[in-house]
Amino acid sequence: MPSRSRQKGDREERAIVDAARSRGLEARRVPLSGSVDGYEGDVVLVDPVTKAERTIEAKHRADGFREIYKWLLEDHVDFLTVRADRRERLWIMREEDFFSLLGWGATSE
Repeated sequence: MPSRSRQKGDREERAIVDAARSRGLEARRVPLSGSVDGYEGDVVLVDPVTKAERTIEAKHRADGFREIYKWLLEDHVDFLTVRADRRERLWIMREEDFFSLLGWGATSE
């Protein structure tokens, strides 16, 4: 039987695929993700225009990202950037903003 953390990860990956598909997008979980070379990431989204595949790595923690949520949600901002010294800047946003920004369909729910 898979560990509880693996089950939580599986649920998160399925939720990402469902969110994309509810917007009419092609999405799939990566088989054997993280277990075998050549299977990077957890979910693949397909750009509906270019058909380019975009790989997503999903992380789900009970409360491991509380500062990120505080900065983004409690401070009422639209986007959050984080950057370590000598590393590239990362952008963090809400799911709806992500799909809207890319123009990848509106939710059909």
